[in-house]
Amino acid sequence: MSADNHLNSPGFLITDIHRQMRRVYAHRAEESDLTPAQAKALLIIAKRQGVKQKELADILEIQPMTMVKQLDQLAEQGLIIRVPDPNDRRAHLIHLTEDAGPYIKRVKKIINTLHKDMLQDLDEHESEQFFRLLNQIRDRLLTL
Repeated sequence: MSADNHLNSPGFLITDIHRQMRRVYAHRAEESDLTPAQAKALLIIAKRQGVKQKELADILEIQPMTMVKQLDQLAEQGLIIRVPDPNDRRAHLIHLTEDAGPYIKRVKKIINTLHKDMLQDLDEHESEQFFRLLNQIRDRLLTL
């Protein structure tokens, strides 16, 4: 495979698209007080209120110490609280505060606009096909 073909490989293209999406998201979210990693953590916590710190680190694929730093920052901003897990005295459960609501709304708006912008050249059929194919590829990789 030539060097040019490697640049068009599925792995390279998916990684590059992801990198470009992160770049555009970071630019659009400049005025927010959240890093992209913090925004992602908030979205996951919103879907999984009461998630354990360790589980959140696993989902985000980051080290627990890195997760603790991010959670410390979110707690300092008043966006999350840590509650001791009644079933495991070593663990903490993470919950959003009411103050997190506007941040979540802003993050979702940025993401929705980004998705709309990046797919604007696809018609409805192409967009549906694109997502179907991505899901098919992901599902295949899960079986390997």
